[in-house]
Amino acid sequence: FRRVLFRSPADATAYPEFARTLDALLDVALPLMLTNPCRPGVKPVLRIAGNLLKHRRDARTLIEMMTVSAAEVICQRFRHDIVRGLLAQLTSAAIGPLHADGSGIALITTGFLHRWGAQRPLGGTGALITALLAGLREHGGEVRCGAPVREICVAGGRASGVRLESGELIR
Repeated sequence: FRRVLFRSPADATAYPEFARTLDALLDVALPLMLTNPCRPGVKPVLRIAGNLLKHRRDARTLIEMMTVSAAEVICQRFRHDIVRGLLAQLTSAAIGPLHADGSGIALITTGFLHRWGAQRPLGGTGALITALLAGLREHGGEVRCGAPVREICVAGGRASGVRLESGELIR
């Protein structure tokens, strides 16, 4: 990414400010992400309010990023097609259409990469699936592919199994 930014001095200058804005967005959004967004509770709301106060200089930008499209956010800040394309690709992995209103919030994924980096399981991402399958089988579970589900069965307000199109009930 650094090599690409060197091709566009304007983007190289704009990117550190963009990264700082993403960091502020993370500070504001994380308390909500770590709780029930419909009923967040007093502590998360106070944390969000405190972080908004801390980043009040960025409040307009943060609100804009949560309401406009990712495409608008990217195009307003960057000029080089490679920089725009890279940010669009990173963002599109987290959302649907880049032009949808409110999709700008998905740029927060780039902020996650800045703050925590990218982690991958030893052996690659396929190793994670292999380990999950082994754990499932170890506990008596099985995986079925190509078995269409007709309905999810509920008992006591919780999912208790599935009924397949074939009529078979799996608890």
